[in-house]
Amino acid sequence: MIILVLLAGIAIAFGPPAVQQLALVVAGTLCVLLLCMIAMYVVNTRKALKQRAAILAQAPVATWRLSAEEWAQFGGLAQVQRALDEQLAQWQPSLTRNALIVSVAMFVMLGLLNLYEQDFVGVFGAFLVALGLFGLMLRSAYRVRHSLRYPFGMVVEPPDVIITAGGAVVGMQGIVFQQPRMTIQKAYVIPTEPSLLRIDLSYAMGKRRALPYTLMIPVAAGHEPEAEQAVAFLRRTFGAI
Repeated sequence: MIILVLLAGIAIAFGPPAVQQLALVVAGTLCVLLLCMIAMYVVNTRKALKQRAAILAQAPVATWRLSAEEWAQFGGLAQVQRALDEQLAQWQPSLTRNALIVSVAMFVMLGLLNLYEQDFVGVFGAFLVALGLFGLMLRSAYRVRHSLRYPFGMVVEPPDVIITAGGAVVGMQGIVFQQPRMTIQKAYVIPTEPSLLRIDLSYAMGKRRALPYTLMIPVAAGHEPEAEQAVAFLRRTFGAI
């Protein structure tokens, strides 16, 4: 994306008039797309903060604070790493496919408009715009993959865990239990060291496709009964098994 914009800038500065016009259109379109992506990122960040505040505003079901040792043990559990890797492997093809489909659709739409006007240089410009859009969407997909691989962010200090009727908060990260595209499938406690509260969710990517989303929350020693209470609440309220 940045390379395409730089090349367009060079073409605008030193290219012939026809190339300058094409480069100006391509650079302008890519900049608009980039601004849209930045705006979406800002909106999603603010939405996440509001969701976290909404979760904390509800009555707590279970709370505990992890020790530094427990947090370190959680990060090194092979079971957790394996579950996250499997989840990422299932999401990766869909993220790449979505980026490709949207970019190809953009190229076809812009390309047909230019072909209708017999502007073959414009068709090449449509290809460059679609290529830049593909790069932007791959960058967005990378952020999604990073959030799947590190669901609680790159947290060093052991976080507080708060589970309420609205969702779960681990440190600064929060997840709302009841969302239009997300449903809770299973909830149970795994007796490891530390114990794990595992919540298996399903995220609808479309009408016919759903992807798994696994939330594994470490349980502080002595708080296993609270974790079981949270499981009972999820089963009773959201139909988890």
